[in-house]
Amino acid sequence: MEYAEIVLNRPMRQSYHYRVPERLRPALCPGKRVLISFGKKNDAEGYCVGLVDKVNFPPEKIKDIIGVLDKEPLLTPVMLALTRQVAEHYCCSWGEVIQATVPSGVRRTVSEKTIKVVKLLMPLENVKAFVFEHRGKKKDKQARVLRVLAEEIQGDITPFELSSICAVSRGVINKLRSDGHVEYEERVVEKDLFEAPAEKESHLELNEEQQAALDHTLRAVHSGSFSVTLLQGVTGSGKTEVYLQAIEEVISSGKQAIVMVPEISLTPQMVQRFRARFDGVAVLHSRQTEAQRREQWNGIRDGKATVVIGPRSAVFAPVPALGLLVIDEEHENSFKQDSSPRYNGRDVAIMRGKLENAVVLLGSATPSLESFINCRTGKFDRVLLTKRVAERPMPPVHIVDMNLELEGAKYWNFLSRPLTVRMKETLERDEQVLLFLNRRGFSTQVRCPRCRHQLGCNQCDTLMTYYQVRHLAVCLHCRQEMVPPELCPSCGVGRMRYLGIGTEKIEEEVKRQFPEFPVARMDSDTMRGHDAYEKQFAKFREGKTRILVGTQMISKGLDMPNVTLVGVISADTSLNLGDFRAFERTFQLVAQVAGRAGRGTKPGQVVVQTFSPEHHAITMAAEHDFERFAAKESEDRKALLSPPFSRSMRIIFSGLHEKEVEDFSEKVGENLRKIAPDAVTFLGPAPCLLSKVRNMYRFHMMGFAPKVGMIRYLASSLDPVLGRKRKVEVALDVDPVNMF
Repeated sequence: MEYAEIVLNRPMRQSYHYRVPERLRPALCPGKRVLISFGKKNDAEGYCVGLVDKVNFPPEKIKDIIGVLDKEPLLTPVMLALTRQVAEHYCCSWGEVIQATVPSGVRRTVSEKTIKVVKLLMPLENVKAFVFEHRGKKKDKQARVLRVLAEEIQGDITPFELSSICAVSRGVINKLRSDGHVEYEERVVEKDLFEAPAEKESHLELNEEQQAALDHTLRAVHSGSFSVTLLQGVTGSGKTEVYLQAIEEVISSGKQAIVMVPEISLTPQMVQRFRARFDGVAVLHSRQTEAQRREQWNGIRDGKATVVIGPRSAVFAPVPALGLLVIDEEHENSFKQDSSPRYNGRDVAIMRGKLENAVVLLGSATPSLESFINCRTGKFDRVLLTKRVAERPMPPVHIVDMNLELEGAKYWNFLSRPLTVRMKETLERDEQVLLFLNRRGFSTQVRCPRCRHQLGCNQCDTLMTYYQVRHLAVCLHCRQEMVPPELCPSCGVGRMRYLGIGTEKIEEEVKRQFPEFPVARMDSDTMRGHDAYEKQFAKFREGKTRILVGTQMISKGLDMPNVTLVGVISADTSLNLGDFRAFERTFQLVAQVAGRAGRGTKPGQVVVQTFSPEHHAITMAAEHDFERFAAKESEDRKALLSPPFSRSMRIIFSGLHEKEVEDFSEKVGENLRKIAPDAVTFLGPAPCLLSKVRNMYRFHMMGFAPKVGMIRYLASSLDPVLGRKRKVEVALDVDPVNMF
């Protein structure tokens, strides 16, 4: 073949043809990276996706490929077909999808033996002085990096991870290094990533419902054809044991399995459970170093792994003979990627299962409405697990009306009296407590009581979150920090007050009320470094921590027999988010958090605090009644023709000048309405819920259509409408789940 079809990791949907020089033809095949001249660059990197002997283009104008970068193909023909299908479905660049499938450590061929980590050279006192001197000034970003290193990082951290956490470029860290404030050290990469524990575990005995679910799955596996089954089981019903026994059958037939979990559920406990059953369990997740991910990926490609566990990107794991895909907690929003390519890992798993004639098993106690409707229409099969293993009861859920708690109170105590009493009783029985609040920091508002001015980020349309331990106001979107003023910057008279609650404030209050019991906090502010999550998890499992306060990372994945009380501090946080999935998310969150209680032989209980005690999403979650909630939510969505009763796309416009973005979005909206079929409806354009992020003003519009083909038609019509030269950035999200 004389010509190669090349795609690039750029937001362009077209491919390009290059001539393959005679000397490179033996080395080139689809799936390999190539070096090409593209535009003004003579060292651009592209992916070969096909070879042809003719092109509809003057041969004299076609450039030659400069070099072939890989000895072995990075993608098989099946993975090339999958990535193309993903690009077509989500209306994005094929090259961007391919880039997302191959870990950076594989592309960059990093060392498999050592990694670079950042070590702080300054004493803590010097860091504090540097931060005080430079905060808000030219070296503000350097000050932020030093403070994070000194106060927040537990364990090793790579320059890439540190730059991501601090929202700074690598150049900021390199400047600190050249100034002698930090240094890079080599660390040996652990080599036990494929090791299984010394003692293997045998099967657990299945109850009647579990056995029926396993039999159904195995019939599908033995048929050798594609199918999708929803395994809907209440929390603690033993879904994981069904996965394990089904995977064993798949392995015995000479095939492999992929198990996808939300990133926050990828606990050492879960990985350990799989490794206690199988040899060759590979793990892929974002807390690994580039070298670790490279080692895992190569082992998977070479057929050394029988099972691959990971978050959404694990759907692209290069297993040679796929037999089963398990998507645990399939309803989780974290399966949807927020940046290009904006794919949903659950839906891509179904695409891959169809391509490879593999069985797809979706598991959840609170399935997404999309999967629920697919079962009703016959697209998916459904198997139910209606009771917990060993006949353990579902925990009773007590709803606390916080409006009544405020009546007659001199001040607002966010730990209600019913919750405090139950905490005391639980701790006296030598049992453990989980407290859940999906808000970080100490206070969510810094407000003037006189003029009601609220301290906001000057780069984002959001309020600053106050952290008491650091005495800093922080923007959780751009990571800008500032020392909050004592007096109001607006009226100059009122003294700023700290209102609202976050996990840091909950932790402080719990320590004040229960000083004799060890308390820990797990959120993205405390879980920094490679092994921070594992260390805190181990302490809680061993009973060294009695009360655990956290965000959604403690809402699933934790299976602790001694946890007998779960407290939901505010069920209203997700209820008032302002998009059509808010009620569904609230139901799922309350039900999932409640499921952490009473998973052992000791009975559990749950306390849910809310200012909306009669809302159906909360009352039905308290009753563990998914069927009734799904029926009501489906009826409401159908009346509004909202997903899953339509397909949707979201167009996000962003730019430096608000009026420019608004005018451009209105022009695009007007043109799209002219060319759209009658069955398509639009909302907007309007300012996003977060109308400004990192100094970029944001507008968005939504399109709803009865079929996905209409969405693709509109997406293909979008490029001519947008034009080539524009100052406004445009992003397209097909089947969005995040409306911010």
